[in-house]
Amino acid sequence: MMKLPPLRRIFVVLLATAGLLAASAPASARPDPGGLTVMDGGCGAWLDNPHYLGGAGGVIVKTRYSCDLGFTMTVTGALSYLYYCGGTQPTGSLESGWTNSQGCQPVRSSNYSSFAVGSNQTVTRYTPDVGESGSPYKGWYIACTRYYRTGVTGSIRVWSPPAYVNW
Repeated sequence: MMKLPPLRRIFVVLLATAGLLAASAPASARPDPGGLTVMDGGCGAWLDNPHYLGGAGGVIVKTRYSCDLGFTMTVTGALSYLYYCGGTQPTGSLESGWTNSQGCQPVRSSNYSSFAVGSNQTVTRYTPDVGESGSPYKGWYIACTRYYRTGVTGSIRVWSPPAYVNW
């Protein structure tokens, strides 16, 4: 199993225990549980907490794509959004809920085309893109990445935990 921070490791175990990530089920037959980490066929993705990065002059988030030893994947496209929610802690897993009922606004985004993730490798992508400024606001944030990969029908969606950023 790939090395994940303790919280993410627990989340993956909980999902697996609940039968949401049955290793024997084909990817197209599995539900999209979203959440902190989605593993599929030895590969997956997760988002770090949104956080302040001095070099970006504001808040950013990182999406990490990783494959276990002996597995590889090609991500054919990925779109990520960083949402600012002001003084309201976002809840739930749907962007429409964050924006429609909770007042969150997308403040930064990134769009990546095809890239490969090798065996036992982790590839990191940033929102906003490297060289662009981070979000300047203090308050609650949440982020979401939707990506496509070869061998999987449809998109896979992962999101960060909500984070209060005050530097």
